[in-house]
Amino acid sequence: MHFLQTTAILEDLEIVGNTIEDHWNTTKMIRLEGNPTSTDKISCVTISGNVTGNSAGSVIEIGGASGVEIVGQFKANQGYVVDVIGNLNGFKLSTQSKQNGGGLFRAVGDYSLKDVTVCGNNLSNSVTQNPILVDVKSLDNCNFSNNELRVTGTGGFHATHKAPITIHADTMKLVRVDDNT
Repeated sequence: MHFLQTTAILEDLEIVGNTIEDHWNTTKMIRLEGNPTSTDKISCVTISGNVTGNSAGSVIEIGGASGVEIVGQFKANQGYVVDVIGNLNGFKLSTQSKQNGGGLFRAVGDYSLKDVTVCGNNLSNSVTQNPILVDVKSLDNCNFSNNELRVTGTGGFHATHKAPITIHADTMKLVRVDDNT
């Protein structure tokens, strides 16, 4: 599913109660692509109650969006559950993820994250990428806490960022990272 909205507005989108499986044929299963320089083109998105699995890459790519909540079951993915590809404002991620080499949350690029919460996730099985990898322009009021992250290997970890949770930004304000195991 690809939602591209760079000029008009897409809002009140719900993807709820589905089985979304790919069997390793594509590198992304859901893509929410708003205007790369703002967060006002895609808003009020709920992805909940789905069982999503078997992606050859990341499950959800998202950027240029605001007011997004992702809750559900993710399994046997080789990439990240969420791969941020642009500015994000108002985001909540809380999942049960049994991966096949993939990680949980990645945001790497020249953009900003504001009011982002990645909390209460359980990541298990085969995790060989950084579970949480953030390297962006700015972080404002972001919380990465109370996650259970089981790493089984470091072969796919970022070349310079080797920790299970790596947070870097040119500017940070009100960022919390604690109580992760």
